[in-house]
Amino acid sequence: MWCAREIYERVSAHLLNQGAVAEDENGLSRLRGANGRKCAVGSLVSDEFYRPDIEGIGISYYRHAPGRQAAAGALCIERECLRSGHRRSAGRT
Repeated sequence: MWCAREIYERVSAHLLNQGAVAEDENGLSRLRGANGRKCAVGSLVSDEFYRPDIEGIGISYYRHAPGRQAAAGALCIERECLRSGHRRSAGRT
């Protein structure tokens, strides 16, 4: 399992390299969006474990799921991205 710092570094690198948000046609964040994009949490979900039916499950669900420490780290990353304005500056295409 990754520590909080590893999660932060991995997600930060992903979002900066991607340069765009992963969202659906309604502007809602998605684990997997168009053109292979992934949200912060989605970047931590390997393709091996991703299934379309996990889309739309709120992050609060994962606080109580097995392995919740990783989810808590991902939540901290989401908060930091929102606080820093990353989502707004990432650009929508």
